[in-house]
Amino acid sequence: MRKLILFTCLTSFISLGSTAQIWIEQNSNLPNVSEGIRDIYAVNDSVVWIIGYDGSGSGTNLLDFAVSTDGGNLFVNGTVGSDTTLQFSNICAVSADTAWVAMFNHVASQGGGIWRTIDGGANWVQQGVGLMYDSLSFPDVVHFWNGNEGVTIGDPNNGYFEIYTTVDGGDVWTRVPTGNIPNEISGEAGITDWYEVEGDNVWFWTNKGRLFHSIDKGYNWTVSSVMNLPTTSGLSVRFFDDMNGFAQSYESATGAFISARKSNNGGATWTPVNPTGIVYSSDMIDIPNTGVLVTTGAATGFYGSGFSLDSGLTWTDIDAGTQHTALAAVSYNGMWSGGFSTGVSGGIFKWDAYNLGIHDNNVDLHVYGLYPNPSNGMVTINFKSKAGSTIQVTDAMGRIVYSQQLGAISSAKSLDFSALARGVYSLTVFNSNDVLIQEKLVIQ
Repeated sequence: MRKLILFTCLTSFISLGSTAQIWIEQNSNLPNVSEGIRDIYAVNDSVVWIIGYDGSGSGTNLLDFAVSTDGGNLFVNGTVGSDTTLQFSNICAVSADTAWVAMFNHVASQGGGIWRTIDGGANWVQQGVGLMYDSLSFPDVVHFWNGNEGVTIGDPNNGYFEIYTTVDGGDVWTRVPTGNIPNEISGEAGITDWYEVEGDNVWFWTNKGRLFHSIDKGYNWTVSSVMNLPTTSGLSVRFFDDMNGFAQSYESATGAFISARKSNNGGATWTPVNPTGIVYSSDMIDIPNTGVLVTTGAATGFYGSGFSLDSGLTWTDIDAGTQHTALAAVSYNGMWSGGFSTGVSGGIFKWDAYNLGIHDNNVDLHVYGLYPNPSNGMVTINFKSKAGSTIQVTDAMGRIVYSQQLGAISSAKSLDFSALARGVYSLTVFNSNDVLIQEKLVIQ
């Protein structure tokens, strides 16, 4: 079976000028010239794993990975075995030591499996040999919520989608029975690395524009239709929480946007929307706890990155004209996008938190985040400040009920408003030159 892959629209590396300052170029340490990043998995603000692919156009299959434990300042590379008939589907990790990759046989277009490392990539061992994923299989996804609980999703095999779950890190995988999975339709298949997770919810979508959804980490599934999807089109889906999601279709060959949908019921139904601005197609993520969507593009003539603050209705360019491949984010201080290595430098970008907002020294809270909000009074403000500032909270009558002087801030800051009565307040952050942030604060 011919397999559509998320990166079919990514052609060879294009030499471009320097990227916008809000993306800081780092060295992926992937060893080959024009080696692109197929997938990124960020464990936290410090630990990030990447896997590579040949972006030169020569079609060489690469088995390279790299991992950083210091926020991307230094990546240590290696390979997942030596069998070049295997190609990466995706990578997932839970620490600097433990990660999994799903791989498929790109020569036969079927076969493959799941490999795990527990020593930072020094050794990779295939799991479930002879017991899962046979020569007729096509593994698309592997995901772990923690060191024990995981799911892997493959194309239909023996009449239904091949999905396995584990509760022991993958030492034992159990296939989800056919009665727990809706029937596939003719010609339907999953797509490598096309999936989304929010809490216990996991979704994957297919080449037929259908969305499979589990609310219990992959044990039971329902299905819905996002949109009709021609064979020449791709689909990206992202959820902000267990209910609200955004989906877009695009031309696989060019990356050009086609249409978009929104859901407010976990993907059960979808409503057409008409976004403004450019929606790129290489990857799309939501930054956790912020409601911010980010997209990237690397297809020839359609590359760059952009973000949306209103659930995908309005998109603003970050750096149109720079190639970006995969995305991953755990916070504003831990967000990366893929690029292309020169063989000695470059290849990955890290978000520069200082330069996103409209102020020279600080970032607009609507871009960064106040969460949770509403809250019981314990909240986090996620922004950076190069200069001292003041946080002030006023009640509905305009009375100051909280004030705190701040120095320079280099990361998220926790604040305790639990002494305040329940109600709606106004939170303002300012310095001597400017009002930096103004946001409604709800205490429940």
